[in-house]
Amino acid sequence: MRSRYPPPDDPAALHAALNDTLVFVSSDGEAARVFVHHHNVLDAATRTGVGHVVLLSGLDADVTSPFCYAYTNGHTERLLRASGLPYPIARRPLHRVPRRPDTGRCGTPTSSATTCGS
Repeated sequence: MRSRYPPPDDPAALHAALNDTLVFVSSDGEAARVFVHHHNVLDAATRTGVGHVVLLSGLDADVTSPFCYAYTNGHTERLLRASGLPYPIARRPLHRVPRRPDTGRCGTPTSSATTCGS
């Protein structure tokens, strides 16, 4: 398997880069943009005839969730199921920033993180 990272905003580049197996890891950013990226990736995979898609999704994937990652992961899973492509979906928890033991706030003693994962 070859690794390629075409820009998800460029459907032609996606189409050219895909081969038999696609390991699909979610893009990041505003939900509307993520939807476009994921649609473009799956559309290119369908048109290219990718033989197998492995989707890395989230444990809480749900299109009815108010949580942006759960919502976008749920939407992507729906797109993949509707695509007709063969697939497994691997669900994983979000990576979390630890809470500082000295303050209870997010981050390590040397970081300045201000938000934590849920």
